[in-house]
Formats: sequence, C-alpha cells, structure tokens
Amino acid sequence: MTMLALLALAVALPDPAVDETERVWLFEPAVEIGVLVHLDDAVDEGLLVRSSLDVRWKRLRSAFFRLSYDTSTARMLRENVEGVSRLEADLGLQDITLGGGWRLGPDALQVVGSIQLGIQLADLPVLRQGPNQSFTVEAETSVAGISLVALGLEYYIFPDLALTTEFTGRLRFVELDGRSPVAFGFTLGVTTAI
Repeated sequence: MTMLALLALAVALPDPAVDETERVWLFEPAVEIGVLVHLDDAVDEGLLVRSSLDVRWKRLRSAFFRLSYDTSTARMLRENVEGVSRLEADLGLQDITLGGGWRLGPDALQVVGSIQLGIQLADLPVLRQGPNQSFTVEAETSVAGISLVALGLEYYIFPDLALTTEFTGRLRFVELDGRSPVAFGFTLGVTTAI
C-alpha cells in the first residue's frame, strides 16, 4: 500500500523541468457544479452543471478559446395557463456557447475572464388538456441566442490540474414567457490538461 501511495505521489508531483511559458497546444476540459439565479421571482434558483473545453497554446497567462455546454433546472411558476390559475413545474435550460478569453496572474493562481455567444434551449412547462378534462404538463422547447460573460479563478495544485470557481452572467436575447432574460451563476469545479 505504501508503494502505491509513493508511486501516485511521484506521478502527481510537478516536473521541475517544465517551462510554464512553453508554447504547446493544450486541450483543457473542465467540469463545474453550482447554482443559477434568475432575476425573476417566478423562477427559483436551480442547479447548474457546466462543462467546457478550453484550447490554448501556452500553459499560463495566455488567450484561449472555449466551447461550453451548460445545463440547469429550476422550478418555475406560471399563472393563467390554459384556464388554470397556477402551474408550477420544472424549467430546463441547456446553453451551448463558444467564445474566447484570457488567463493572467502568478503561476499557481490564475484570473480567468471570457466572453461567449451561443444558443439556449429552454424546456418551458406547458399544460395540455386531454380527454375527460384531464391535464398533462409537457415541455415545449424554445431556442434563442444567449451571451455569457465569465470571471473566475483557477488554483493550480499541479501544472495540469486546477481547482476552479467562476461567476457568470447570462443574457438571453429573447424573453422567455415574459420573464427576465438575465441570470447569474456561481460554480466550483476542476480542470485538467489532456
């Protein structure tokens, strides 16, 4: 058991010969989990799961391109839907965005900022009336453009492994059912180079 622990430590320790400014292509996936807060009283805070892939050509302090897929769910209250005075159901959002940004800061702690554009798929709950006065709640998908601005920190435990935290602001280009198109997210996660 001690041998395995020493082997794991030897593999995980940074290589002192690695030049952090060396120009190499890095593909850096990240996974983060957090909360998405909508600026609308009718939509509760929801779970936010962010996954992204950064492409950059220097280890630290460099520009990057980012492709992201974010998904979130929240409870939504709709009033006066199909003759029903109140409907509370899940609102599902999926954001697919592409953009760029910059990393800067000392070696272990990097400040990260990015701007991204893309589309948002929103699964809006709707009420359908069936036979015999029965009702079912279904999801109706709406597609709109979205912009995302992110500011975060990365703390590098090892040259290719970092803990991340990120604050995001989102603007949907079209209102969703008369709701505020603005939402804010906060996430914690991990990123590594492959």
